[in-house]
Amino acid sequence: MTNVTTDYCIDVIRKFEVSEENKAKNVLGIEGFTNFMRSPACDIFNPLHHEVYQDMDQPLCHYYIASSHNTYLTGDQLLSQSKADMYARVLQEGCRCVEVDCWDGPDGEPVVHHGYTLTSKILFRDVVETINKHAFVKNEFPVILSIENHCSVQQQRKIAQYLKGIFRDKLDLSSVDAGETKQLPSPQSLKGKILVKGKKLPYHLGDDAEEGEVSDEDSADEIEDECKFKLHYCPCPHGETQPPPASAGDLPTLAGKLFPLFNSSQNNGTTEHQVESFIRKKLESLLKESQIRDKEDPDSFTVRALLKATHEGLNAHLKQHPDVKESGKKTHGRSLMTNFGKHKKTTKSRSKSYSADEEEDTQQNPGKETGQLYRLGRRRKTMKLCRELSDLVVYTNSVAAQDIVDDGTTGNVLSFSETRAHQVVQQKSEQFMIYNQKQLTRIYPSAYRIDSSNFNPLPYWNAGCQLVALNYQSEGRMMQLNRAKFKTNGNCGYVLKPQQMCKGTFNPFSGDPLPANPKKQFILKVISGQQLPKPPDSMFGDRGEIIDPFVEVEIIGLPVDCCKDQTRVVDDNGKIIISVHF
Repeated sequence: MTNVTTDYCIDVIRKFEVSEENKAKNVLGIEGFTNFMRSPACDIFNPLHHEVYQDMDQPLCHYYIASSHNTYLTGDQLLSQSKADMYARVLQEGCRCVEVDCWDGPDGEPVVHHGYTLTSKILFRDVVETINKHAFVKNEFPVILSIENHCSVQQQRKIAQYLKGIFRDKLDLSSVDAGETKQLPSPQSLKGKILVKGKKLPYHLGDDAEEGEVSDEDSADEIEDECKFKLHYCPCPHGETQPPPASAGDLPTLAGKLFPLFNSSQNNGTTEHQVESFIRKKLESLLKESQIRDKEDPDSFTVRALLKATHEGLNAHLKQHPDVKESGKKTHGRSLMTNFGKHKKTTKSRSKSYSADEEEDTQQNPGKETGQLYRLGRRRKTMKLCRELSDLVVYTNSVAAQDIVDDGTTGNVLSFSETRAHQVVQQKSEQFMIYNQKQLTRIYPSAYRIDSSNFNPLPYWNAGCQLVALNYQSEGRMMQLNRAKFKTNGNCGYVLKPQQMCKGTFNPFSGDPLPANPKKQFILKVISGQQLPKPPDSMFGDRGEIIDPFVEVEIIGLPVDCCKDQTRVVDDNGKIIISVHF
């Protein structure tokens, strides 16, 4: 500590000294000193950073923005509950970008849930009301509402109606000044505002067009290659389409190359509800058994292992119920279709895959609200978007991940899964950095993280990505990094990127990324270790075992700066080696 005054020392004695005699003598005893060292007053965190201290007048793309993935979920990505209260929780934690997955619901009311899974559904209206109530309780800096739109045009209009009716002037950006240059507005100019991130109608459509087709790539890519649950309905004998029963819900299938697993006739003894119950129990069991929290490698636990076990269980279940016939042919019943295993992410396999039934249905029903388009030689899904919802998107237009990160257009938000983003970061880090100097990029977890584990956000922050979305419901090392990142600047959810990342060329993965900047050395001295826990379930009971403690210090940042060291261990001593310098 520097510039310590006598008054400050007297105040420390008054607050932390336990002996009245020492207080009278203005002396700090060992107990008082220990209390002082363990108090927030000695926290390494700069107390001035508990308030907003950074320049908040720069473009949005110059800030890291605290972001949440599938905000509504309370647990895993397959079976957990969806709750509107989760939005209140993450917003009050400082998160400034929340995600809402919108689907058609009953009675014309859009719902929010993780599509094609067994997660519960909540009303979109309840979500918007919760966000409106809690968005600016902790601070007034803007909230980005990332909408994944899977709704029909009719329910899209209902979504737009709720957004305008509940948020009111929070959506009005007419007074926002983005400056004379074509750049994004600043957090300061957007105080108290909610930005809708979503699709926008193409500019070539006239203003009088009430709806139009847009690509559905970013929404669909997040679901592609993963565990997707839905019930596929085949035509009935008389050419009618069998409607979904109210109790059937969503049954398992995987996106990608689909093939029939089994078919059940209308008269068999095993109902869809029984099959769903079986699958749910199996998945719950596997999720509980898996110890995969906070795995940085998305392949450390893939869907393949879980679904292989589920596949074996289903086969055993079918043998016990011979009335459920296994077949690879299209029949007149309901088909539960699935593809097990992770397919390779080649250029060809990334294109949207459709079952033969879906392609035939598309040809027979040209009036469907989803279609296909070709882009860069790939077949892409499209969807219809209504004008009312499109007009609410101003500075945050969702666009799909591109093969080549180009300069793009200010106002576009590029979306990558962590897998695709990792490839771009490794292969085009400098180009990616330049892109992120003018536009926003959102990174979301791999679809294989069905347990809602989190990836390491650091490489994407190092590449200048602003919206690195994590599963806030999952505690662990990655959320600790996220909280540490955004604790500074008053925990307002916006942290200014280093100047070198905001202009010019910068390669974060270079051996000497800042050759013109002087190097700094960080020196740390270990003086004590307090309140060290005994091993749980010790064979010595309450006495516990003798522990061999050590202190580990880690610096996390650019690859060239990352390092880790620890104090020496003395076997069966129970004490930390102190007065050690790193």
